[in-house]
Amino acid sequence: MEIPCLATARALQGLFAALLAPAALSLISLAFPEGKERAKAFGLFAAIITSGGAIGLLLGGLLTDYLSWRWALFINIPLSLIPVAGAWAYVARDARPQRSTRLDLPGTVLATVGLVALVLGFSEANSRGWSDGITLGAIGLGVILLAAFALVQARTRDPLLPPRILTERNRAGAYLSATLGLLSLFAVTLFLTYYLQAVKGYSPALTGVAFLPIAAAQVIGASALGTWLLGRLSARTVMAGGYLIAAASVLLMTSLDAGTPFAPTLLVAQIGLGVGVGAALLPATSLATYGIGPDDAGVASATINVSQQVGASIGVALLNTVATNATAGYLAAHTTVTRSVALVHGYQTAYVWAAAFLIAAAVVSLLLVSAGRRGPSRSEQKPAKRETTGAR
Repeated sequence: MEIPCLATARALQGLFAALLAPAALSLISLAFPEGKERAKAFGLFAAIITSGGAIGLLLGGLLTDYLSWRWALFINIPLSLIPVAGAWAYVARDARPQRSTRLDLPGTVLATVGLVALVLGFSEANSRGWSDGITLGAIGLGVILLAAFALVQARTRDPLLPPRILTERNRAGAYLSATLGLLSLFAVTLFLTYYLQAVKGYSPALTGVAFLPIAAAQVIGASALGTWLLGRLSARTVMAGGYLIAAASVLLMTSLDAGTPFAPTLLVAQIGLGVGVGAALLPATSLATYGIGPDDAGVASATINVSQQVGASIGVALLNTVATNATAGYLAAHTTVTRSVALVHGYQTAYVWAAAFLIAAAVVSLLLVSAGRRGPSRSEQKPAKRETTGAR
């Protein structure tokens, strides 16, 4: 009974978080004009988003060690009351829409079930193998359902994800690069947690403290460094550079073993990963609503949030399977090694994959993102104007 209740509660938590995040991002897009002020606002938003996971690990470790793991869930109640009070006091009431829209139920079902099937397939490969029928069936079903979702979106009156959102190259580059970047970030964070506790013997509280450097680096990368760089360089340069710095930092983690001290290797790698991803996600988050009118601000903001969450889910499932299979294969080939050595080998293999995805995010940024540091040119504004008119 406990597990179904926990799963239901977590699902509801994710549902309402999915409603909250795009609403906050669209408010920023509409409240701040193009330019320096909007860049600062997006920088602060990106810093909060990227550092939240690391701060959560710190608080979760402290609560688990000194109270109970249940408090890691209870703490969300008082934390959620703060933004509720702020929204009630400062966010103006929305104007009534000019026309009512219908929930795209077929699109919602296809997208949800398709993503669940895809993540399930990657997870099942962990225990069943990549050639197992259930693994291939789940992945194949996920791909088919997501393809059907794309077809439905092109034909329905009120699509869940209007195709016009993805056809602009800067937005497409932001969504895809964010997916690849968060795919790597969340998976690497998970493996570092395993490494610190299972290999190094850290307690949950000490593990949380060990993640403070990456949390601080993400805040600095997004709110300070990223904003400063965007005033001097193009968005794609900042994004590509950030992802490449993050990739180099993850590759540095492949040198970690059971006897490696926390500093300097892991400390430097954490700082590089945090600064790189934080700086890259700032322009990616800003470009999520590039050229979008007020009618599409919500769905464009939701898309960047979904990109990050989908990347995180797929990354954890896929790279956890890669690490587990590499560990099992190493144990089978080296019968005399300890479990810690085999675990480290599995993590190292996953780090290489994570770095490859970060490099792919950099390539996507270079190929698709064309917006300059001073905003869209006149030639770039015209298509956006026609698109916005059509959206209304």
